[in-house]
Amino acid sequence: MAGRAVNRRPTFSPDINAIYNPGKGVATPTLAIKAGPGLPTLGPPVGYVEPDCVTPQEVQESIGLVGIRIPNTTNYTTSSSAISVLDYNNTDGNINILPLLKTIISHKIPVWIFSGDQDSVVPLLGSRTLVRELAHEMKHSITVPYRAWFYKDQVGGWMTEYGKLLTFATVRGAAHMVPYAQPGRALQLFKSFVKGQRLPNITQTSF
Repeated sequence: MAGRAVNRRPTFSPDINAIYNPGKGVATPTLAIKAGPGLPTLGPPVGYVEPDCVTPQEVQESIGLVGIRIPNTTNYTTSSSAISVLDYNNTDGNINILPLLKTIISHKIPVWIFSGDQDSVVPLLGSRTLVRELAHEMKHSITVPYRAWFYKDQVGGWMTEYGKLLTFATVRGAAHMVPYAQPGRALQLFKSFVKGQRLPNITQTSF
């Protein structure tokens, strides 16, 4: 009706760790946990289910977890009573690690920096800009122009390389916790880094 204001404000805030995930008030039946007395059943925050990223058999085989029991992490808590277990200081996020990365690279040790493209906590554009500025400061030229990389028959993300030592990569469809959101693509990223290989620039299947 004309003249009547309609409130279309979303009921729930988006998950800043994974901007395309359902709202915090949307239950996720397969991963649902009881948040606490008097609170509704919610899909768990990423921190509660990190071991799910090592559930796939191929991931377990690659990192030697076959036959090892993965502990149940639904007991994790970030309350002050657990400070001796999870000693995380929020101010640590303000520490500038670029000087450390510069030192590592100056010793000819490869560094890969990656971002999920659905993460608004550490947005990929900010990471890409910092990597480019670091490369410029160290006088490393582009050795691989910004291009797509592939996982199986799909685009896994985008990557660029500077001086054959500094690589920036995005992971398509991944949130703040890349291995949790995209375990297969995260594994490809990990394998390429460990083997000292660039991310695949061709698909692994024929059409």
